[in-house]
Order: sequence, then structure tokens, then C-alpha cells
Amino acid sequence: MVLPENQETEVVKAVRLSKGTTERIGDGLTLPPGFPILVFRQSRIPVEPVLRYVHDKYRKRPASALSVANDLKDWWTYLRAHETPWDAIDETDIRYYADIMEQTVSPLTHERYKRKTIRKRIGSVRNFYAWASAKGILDCSVDLSTTDYSSNSEQPGVRAKVRDAGTLMPGATSGEDDHVLALSHQDVFAVFAELGPLPSEKTWSSDSSRDRLIAELALNTGMRRDEISHLTLLQILNLHPDHAIEHGACLLPISKTKGLRARKVEVPNWLIRELRTYVDTERVEAIARLADAGVNDAKRLFVNGVSAKHNAGRSISNDTIDRAFRLAVLRSGRVIEAPRFDPETGTAYSAQAPQFTFHALRHTFAIWRYYAEYAAGIHEPWKIVQVLLGHKSLATTLAIYLRPCAVFEGQVSDAVVRHFNAIRSAA
Repeated sequence: MVLPENQETEVVKAVRLSKGTTERIGDGLTLPPGFPILVFRQSRIPVEPVLRYVHDKYRKRPASALSVANDLKDWWTYLRAHETPWDAIDETDIRYYADIMEQTVSPLTHERYKRKTIRKRIGSVRNFYAWASAKGILDCSVDLSTTDYSSNSEQPGVRAKVRDAGTLMPGATSGEDDHVLALSHQDVFAVFAELGPLPSEKTWSSDSSRDRLIAELALNTGMRRDEISHLTLLQILNLHPDHAIEHGACLLPISKTKGLRARKVEVPNWLIRELRTYVDTERVEAIARLADAGVNDAKRLFVNGVSAKHNAGRSISNDTIDRAFRLAVLRSGRVIEAPRFDPETGTAYSAQAPQFTFHALRHTFAIWRYYAEYAAGIHEPWKIVQVLLGHKSLATTLAIYLRPCAVFEGQVSDAVVRHFNAIRSAA
């Protein structure tokens, strides 16, 4: 018999057992449907400390729960490969784990793991052990809850304390916002043409406007991908634009944000009209597929179209947004040669990659809006951008989002500045 700790692990999801009931694990732990559970693959036994940690910390945050469960799955893979019990690690294991990741090529992307990914996984491991220590279920030679570090204590019975998590992780030099390029006016025109027509521009009923509208929201409001995918139909229907104002805008409150810091974004009146046309046409057709299947799940604004075989009418995923934008960038010819590595042979090669990510639209909004405010004579335009982006710290706005302004000014056309000036004056 193979002991559980010698088995590979995988993340599965709790199922709804019957109407009104949810899966229960162990001594009465109740799990909502879809809750991620790290299990030993062969025996299907949950990795109990991970299950209890994720349930304790993330049961009301399903996306975070799944992300952390996958991070700890990777950590358990490391422990299994090195035949190390989870509760018998020390700071050397953490350092070695980080070093391995820095040298590892992702089997999916054929790229080395980004430092942001490595830092996130180390952070998940650190937080898990800090929780286990606080709960009194951990008895090992490392205390990950402290920022003190003393690796050469020779006194018997004295724990060697790990360094602060920041010193165990690689520097945060390749996060989501690092090296993100903003789009020029010409880039936007070319890429958006590949995303499809606006509802008012459609010539064929089969043309989809969804991906174009999603990109327009990001460019014109600075909303993140996750914020857009979680917009509800009611949020848009509750907006009442004054159509007499040609370049007016409405304030849209959003709460599903990074860090759950609620804010308001400015949605141009013309874009609200386009969104409502999408709601009354393309979205209605897709939702009808759900009704035919006896499913009542039509809260989200953006849904899979009728061409989606099994998921028509259901809420779109962030991956769907990324994939559509990535393909549009590639079709527009905005490509770069990116280094890749074969994870099996270690052979280096290059491949064409999109020049822009969807997140670049948020950066583009920040820069374009900054120049619009500046041109309007606003004394501190960066503060306006900070509020609209929802940044808690002004330093984030200045150091990351407005960093390219000095070299980007010549690429921002007068038409772009006029466009955002019209929005700011009407909102």
C-alpha cells in the first residue's frame, strides 16, 4: 500500500450532493460547491492541513482559494520529490524551492516562471506555515511567522528563524505591471479592428461585439480584466446617460476590485448605448440557450456567445478575455520574438508573441487620461488617475502606470486628448 504522503496530489472541487446541501469533509467541515480540495491522487484522501487552512482563510473568496490550493499543490510536489514531511521543513527548503522555480520552465508556456509567480507561491507557503504554527499543529525547526533571522544559532532547543519572506523571494522585477507597453492610437485602431465591430457597426447578425466591448471598457475606464468579467447586467441597466450630452459619461460603482476597494469609474455615454445594444441582441440570444437547458444563471453582463457549444450564455472567464485579446494582437501584426525553452531538452528557441497584453489597456487609459487632465490645466493630474485606477498608494500610480509618460507623449494624438477631455468635463 502506498502511503498518502508518497502519492501525487491534485486539486479537485467539492460537489453539491443534493439541493440545499453541500459536501462535508472529516469532522463536519462544510464545503460550498466548487470549493477546491487538495487530495492525494490515488487514495482521494484530502491533504487535511491544506484543506483546513484554505477553508479557514479563503472560504468566502473562491478565486483566491483555488489559487492558493494550486500553489500548495506545487509545494506538496516539491515535498514528495525530496521525501520531506510537510511539518519537518526548515528555511533551507524554502530557499531551495525558490531556486528550483527560478530554473524551471513552465510546461505550458515554455518560458521560465515569472518572478511574480515565484513570489506568490513562496508567499502562499509562508502564510500556510504561519497559520499552522498559530493553530498549534506545526512542530518543526522553522518559524515562518517571524521576521527575525538567525541561521547559525547553535544553542540546543533554539529554533532557527527564517528570514522575512521578502528575502526568501526573488526581487519583484517582473510583475503584471512591469514592462507593460501602452498602446499608441494606431495600435488601438489596428487591434480593436480585429476584436470585432461595435454593436452599432455590425453588418451580419453572426458578428460578435462582446470582445470589442470588453476592450473598450478597459481602454475608456481603466478597469481590470477581473473587474470587467464580474460586471452584472443590473449594473449597466442602472446607468441612465443623458444622451443630449454627446461626450458625457456616467459613474459606475464597482466593488469586485483588487483588494476589494470599492470605487467609481466613468463610462462614456456612447459606450453605455453600445453595451445596451449588446444586451438586447447578442446577449439575449446567448441567454436563450441557458433557458433552453433549464438553467437560470444570467446575472453577469458578458457571457459566452451562441457559438460556445456547451457554455453558451454562461459567464465568461478571465482566460476567455485574455485569449481573445491575445489573438487580436497577433492578427494585427503587433508581435515580438520571445525566447522559449523546451522543458524536456532545455533547448532554447524563439517564437512570435503578442506585443501587448490585455492589462496594457489599463496602462494606456492611465497615460491617455493623464495627458487629457494635463491639457485641461489640472495642476496634479496624477491624482485624478490614481482615483480612477483605484490605487491606494499614489506611488503605484506614479512609479508604474505613469512611468512611460516622458517617452510616450508624442504618441498620444490630439484626438485622444480631446476624447478624454470631453469625458472628464461631463462626468
